[in-house]
Amino acid sequence: RNMIDIGSGYGNVIKNFIKNGRKITCLDIEPEYVDYLNCNFGGLGLKAVKANFETFDITSLAGTFDNVSCFNVLEHLEDDHGALKKMYELLCSKGSVFLVVPAGRWLYGTMDAADAHFRRYSKKELRDKLEKSGFVIHKLNYMNFFGMFGWFFNGRILKTKIIPSKQAGFFDKLVPVLKRLENVVMLPLGQSLIVIAEKRP
Repeated sequence: RNMIDIGSGYGNVIKNFIKNGRKITCLDIEPEYVDYLNCNFGGLGLKAVKANFETFDITSLAGTFDNVSCFNVLEHLEDDHGALKKMYELLCSKGSVFLVVPAGRWLYGTMDAADAHFRRYSKKELRDKLEKSGFVIHKLNYMNFFGMFGWFFNGRILKTKIIPSKQAGFFDKLVPVLKRLENVVMLPLGQSLIVIAEKRP
C-alpha cells in the first residue's frame, strides 16, 4: 500500500501501479519528469520528488515502504551496491524490491555508453549484490530474448547510439507474440533481467 519508485521518468511503468488506497512516492533527478508526474497523477495517490537517489537522505523514510521499484535505473548508478543497500533500508520487514536491469556484459556497446550505463549485469553478479545487501531472491529471470539480437547488432557491430526507428517499430509489433512465448518458455538468455526480492525479516 506504500511504495517508492526510483527513477520514474514520465511514469510509463509506475502509472500501472496506481490503485485506490495506494501511496506512491516517485524520485527522479529531472525537474521536467517530476512536474509531469505531479501534474498528471498527483491526485491519484502519487507524489513525485526531485532527488538523486545516490545522495538522497533516507533517514526519515527508513522502514516505511512495502515495495521499492527500480526499472532500468540501477545500471546508471555508479555505486549500485550502495543503492541496493539503501533500497533495503527503505523497506519494512518482508517488503519487496522489484528491479529490471540490462543483462549480459557481452552486450555492452555504443548504445549503453550513449545512455550512460555503467554496466550490464550477469545473473551471478546481480544475485551476489542482492544477497550481500540482505535480500532473499524470489525471482531472477531473463526477459526479452529476441531484443538481445537487435541490441548486439546495433551496439556491437554497427556501433550506433540509438536503435533505428524502423527496427523499433517492427519489434513493437512483435512484442505481444513474444511476450506470450516468454510466459510459456523459460529462456536461458535475454536483454534484461527481472527481479523480485524480499527484505530478510
